[in-house]
Amino acid sequence: MTAQTSSSSLLLSGSPDDMLGEVLSIMLGLKSIYEAEHVAMRNRKLKDFAALQPQKTTLMQNFEIGLKAVRAKGDAIKLASPSLRETLVNLQVELDALAEQSMQWSLRMVESVRRMQTRLIMAGRVTLEQDKHVYGRKGALNTLGTRVQSTAINQSF
Repeated sequence: MTAQTSSSSLLLSGSPDDMLGEVLSIMLGLKSIYEAEHVAMRNRKLKDFAALQPQKTTLMQNFEIGLKAVRAKGDAIKLASPSLRETLVNLQVELDALAEQSMQWSLRMVESVRRMQTRLIMAGRVTLEQDKHVYGRKGALNTLGTRVQSTAINQSF
């Protein structure tokens, strides 16, 4: 799947139907990206999910450009085909639902990564405490206990 780019000539100087057709094309591209994201996350393929993000970003930027162009035309858009306008409205409802699901997948992924990071930090600290030798002031091995040692992982998030 390749990222679609918006045609500025259609968005800025085209007829209302051409403008809405271009926005529709961008929205269909976004829909396919969201659906591919959901498939990747259901199958636990994080690499596939991550690979879709640049295309999604490009399409979102083009979608914003398209919406600005449509808003700039204002009253002229009312002259566009009613069926095309209805298709856009219906597709927007679908995109809203898909975007919500995508957000839920993303939040799950963030929480999963956070849990894994916490486990790794704790395992690293336990290993350090078990393997570390503590020396006293005179350089002799101190067997009375161990000191806390940082693991150099920033936990300030």
